[in-house]
Amino acid sequence: MAELRLEQKLALKQILTPQLIQSLRLLLIPRLELEQALRQELDENPFLEVKEEEEQRLQELSESESVETTLGDWKKFFEAMKAFPYAREEPDKSELEEEEEHEPVIPSEKNLYDYLKEQVEVNCASGREKLIGLEIIGNLDQRGFLTLSNEDISKALATSGLEPPVTVEEIEECRRKIMHFDPPGIAARDLRESFLAQLEAQGLEDTLAYEIVKDHFKELTQKNINQLASILGVKDEELLIAIKDLSNLSFSPAFGYNEPSVMVVPDITFEKIDNEWQVVYNKSSIPNLTISKEYLKLLNKHEQLDDKTREFLKNKLESAKAWITGLIQREKTILDTAKQILHHQIDFFENGPAYLRPLRLEDIAKQLGVHISTIHRVVKDKYAQTPYGVFPLKYFFSGGYKRNTGEEVSSRTVKQKIRELIAKEDKNRPLSDDKIAALISRDGIKIARRTVAKYREQMGIPPARLRKGLK
Repeated sequence: MAELRLEQKLALKQILTPQLIQSLRLLLIPRLELEQALRQELDENPFLEVKEEEEQRLQELSESESVETTLGDWKKFFEAMKAFPYAREEPDKSELEEEEEHEPVIPSEKNLYDYLKEQVEVNCASGREKLIGLEIIGNLDQRGFLTLSNEDISKALATSGLEPPVTVEEIEECRRKIMHFDPPGIAARDLRESFLAQLEAQGLEDTLAYEIVKDHFKELTQKNINQLASILGVKDEELLIAIKDLSNLSFSPAFGYNEPSVMVVPDITFEKIDNEWQVVYNKSSIPNLTISKEYLKLLNKHEQLDDKTREFLKNKLESAKAWITGLIQREKTILDTAKQILHHQIDFFENGPAYLRPLRLEDIAKQLGVHISTIHRVVKDKYAQTPYGVFPLKYFFSGGYKRNTGEEVSSRTVKQKIRELIAKEDKNRPLSDDKIAALISRDGIKIARRTVAKYREQMGIPPARLRKGLK
């Protein structure tokens, strides 16, 4: 006969409270969206008021016994973010891997064409290539794809007076370079090309997700999970993780650029005060908030209120407290991360972008005692004002190398060296990838030929045999 026993088990269960959910939402949304949401909440919530005097923002949170509030444990807050489903209106922005690199922020007053034009001016070495690039970006559709054929573009350029006439091969080389501009995947012919360019921009060429897009895109579009798993020889679980990564890619590379542009407001400023670098949080347009005493008194007279009014006021009070708590947590989270960036990238702030050091998201995560996915979300859509311009926080993260002296060099710096060497090369005797690797190695940075080729391709620079004779 089976024995019946009563057992007790201790288990940890993560519960996302309404206040914690609000804190996560406020941390994740961009600065301007935050300001707009706060203005709306101030208009609609009678409990939420702007403080007239400077004092601790949580001072009034304990004025009502009907709602219990707490800031809680910071590690618990960070880890809860992993479970928070950040809703997107369109699946266009990927959660970036730690080695993804970003260039400085887009000037807010410029549209997509202006932004791409600036990149053409910087990345296309010759006047001939610049004209080809401008023709390509001038013929993108609203989604950012190039539907005009290379032959048609060649015919359009025939009137430019270029000699010899532009070939379809030159146009294709330039188009592939533009595909690796920002936003990645722009000027692609189809979704498969765009996805591959986006994955390459994140350094994910060796992943299952990349293999699926490159070799099995047809099966992917047919959503035949079992067939895909069988072809790839992987478990369904592995395949679903790869597909989840793909779902974060942009289906429209130009998404967000065709609408009226808005100003980018930095969340923080790195500045030198009294000869010491400091991180300053931008509190402009984010006022100190407090709970309305008048409405608290009204709620406390609950016996005079009908059930519907009492429930409405309680909900608004909860929302007001969640806003106050969430804004404090947002400020602390961004400051903690920014201080770590300052510590690791002090050479950048002292000497400029050429001195950016290798830094991974996981390095910051370890310092703060949180999961790497937490830092992914912390730096998402956050910007910093520096002496060298406005940069996304993700700009400060990249892989890297060590010189023979032990000094660390970021992969972005190595890419810049490759670009400079190619720009200065003899166009009649262009440098091979082996030669570029050797020249960089003379500077104390050991780099393999295949790595040079990988970085060169990511920057849209053709191999030596195709660069020969190009001006």
